[in-house]
Amino acid sequence: LSVDKDVYVLGSDMVVTLTDPDLNLDSGTTESYAMTILEWDSDADSSELLDDTDNFVSNPSSIQETGDDTGVFQTVVTIPSSGLYAAGDSSTTIQPIDFGEAVTLTYVDVGLSGESTTEVDVLDVEAYFSISNFGALVELDKAVYNWTDTVYITITSPDHNTNSAGEETIGTALLPIQVTTRNGKMCTTSTGSAFYIAAETGPDTGVFEADLLLAGYAALPTIQGKMPSDTANVCSASDSSAGIIITAGQTDGISVSYEYTDAQVVVASASILFNIAEAGFDTSAASAGGSTVFTVTDADENTNNALINSFSVAVYSDSDSGGFNLTVNETDEDTGVFEGTVFFTSTAATSGSNLRVSEGDTVTAE
Repeated sequence: LSVDKDVYVLGSDMVVTLTDPDLNLDSGTTESYAMTILEWDSDADSSELLDDTDNFVSNPSSIQETGDDTGVFQTVVTIPSSGLYAAGDSSTTIQPIDFGEAVTLTYVDVGLSGESTTEVDVLDVEAYFSISNFGALVELDKAVYNWTDTVYITITSPDHNTNSAGEETIGTALLPIQVTTRNGKMCTTSTGSAFYIAAETGPDTGVFEADLLLAGYAALPTIQGKMPSDTANVCSASDSSAGIIITAGQTDGISVSYEYTDAQVVVASASILFNIAEAGFDTSAASAGGSTVFTVTDADENTNNALINSFSVAVYSDSDSGGFNLTVNETDEDTGVFEGTVFFTSTAATSGSNLRVSEGDTVTAE
């Protein structure tokens, strides 16, 4: 008796091979036997025959000879994805199968060679394997985030890649993904769901991704008016990109945890900080009838990474201390770099983007 691997992921397929010429009763046909001839033994259930369809699915449904007169029998058995029911009763409480659990398959060989009786002398023929226990890893795309950044989460969890032909999700009520800042948890029943989900990057990768938006903190509308339109936490059990979480202040942190098996949790965290801006003109000298481009690099002003943001700066000269407010626009979505052009005039009054100057003036932008 043998299986094709030493370690299996829960929910995956296992090829079972039984070689016993004594079962080859007719050399001219391909024979098969019910799955009652094989028994499962593990901590979850010490005696479960593989014909129990509440727990096991076999394809073919019986163990079948590989050809006429081979004496070699095979089938493919799908290992339960979470646990085992009591024999013949799927209504009872399921007994979980633990990651790393050892399993023994047994075939009872009846009627041994060289013995004078049959069905008295028997031998347990066994095959051994274990359930995978690869653990999990949570990673964030940055060590430090801006106050309205998008946080991209990657969770590597091979044990939960139970369907090699499809793209799956992780995050359940029993094995949740949770996101927190110092303001509190993103996922509660009042925010849509008690847990978040992550979606597999492709069939059979075992790598899952999710993202969420940092939405600033509650005091900002009265301080700077920079709060995005979404001012409450949002959590989804069906959309891995719908998450929104607010913070406790301009200096905060974010933590993402995933309980990949019972009471086993992995965590990743990062800081949330405001930035010190950088600003400057594209030239140190310009003619009284010329122009200059003023550039500000400030990720804190990138209040919505899906839009081109803008804000105003004060521009004035020695000749016109009042000056005007220049609108600087983000160079593209999510760059945090803003630009605006100032035009100079020595003959007209300050108006629009035109600033009154004289030869030798210093021009200041704040």
